[in-house]
Amino acid sequence: MAKAVDAVDTEGGRYGWKECEDTHDSYWTDPATTPGGGWFTHGDHAVDLTRWLFGVEFIEVLADMRKLRYPHYDVEDYGVAHFVLGNGGTALIHSDAIAPAARIDVEVICQKGGMSYKRIPEPRLKVWGAPSLGANVVEYAVPENWVDALREMTRGFVRAVETGTAPPITGEDSMRVIEVSEAAYRSSHEERRVPITQASAE
Repeated sequence: MAKAVDAVDTEGGRYGWKECEDTHDSYWTDPATTPGGGWFTHGDHAVDLTRWLFGVEFIEVLADMRKLRYPHYDVEDYGVAHFVLGNGGTALIHSDAIAPAARIDVEVICQKGGMSYKRIPEPRLKVWGAPSLGANVVEYAVPENWVDALREMTRGFVRAVETGTAPPITGEDSMRVIEVSEAAYRSSHEERRVPITQASAE
């Protein structure tokens, strides 16, 4: 997936994510077990994936978190956050816990091309405006298996411990995702745009 994304000129692009899941009465509804509700349940994954795919940092956010279907919970069941990215692009991440089925839709729109990723009914990646891939529009099937992903991530961590090198997913990566997520909730609570500050990784 990253190779296909690299073929697209993403400078000044706009990125759109939509994630939905009906998981009420689960860990996301208990403030004692989660730092957020329906948005955080999957929005944090979209933040992490955006950083990984495009190699960008998040600069600013304007967010709106609400209780739409489940007002009796202490956390939101719906959220949308609009981010300014370090490369001049924008990302829109929508995640909720009120849709009938889990899904993720990603759209990247740039001046000279773009891409879309859809997980339902099956994971597919579509890229346009990248002639280096052999056609103006290219579509890929993207098999997705969480067991494989977790196994490879664990192998990468073990390899890093054995060799003394950095793991593929670092503690700093996790810290950056939390910083972005916390800024989104602060933006919603204060009803204003919020700059995203990065703590030192030292």
